[in-house]
Amino acid sequence: MRAHLPLDELLRRGDGLAHVRFELLRALTADEDGVRRVLDTYSRLRDPRATLALPVLLGATARALRHGAGQRAAIVRAAGEALAELAGHRREARRLLSKP
Repeated sequence: MRAHLPLDELLRRGDGLAHVRFELLRALTADEDGVRRVLDTYSRLRDPRATLALPVLLGATARALRHGAGQRAAIVRAAGEALAELAGHRREARRLLSKP
């Protein structure tokens, strides 16, 4: 089993996630508030989960699939791995929080 990686580490990986990361950053930097959220996240002032929520990640994945036609298989594979990793983080957090 792989060690758990934080969301920002998952997005720093190469392969198909590079396309998703590009679309994610393009969407987040479309307005001033998005730029501020990105800078706050990378400056560790904001929790990445507050900026890089699942709906935002899914939207970026859909846009990457539309624009990265030659890389669709890599995008789907990398996004699936990232989502599985995030689901593992969530399960682990729930397990730890539910312990008495």
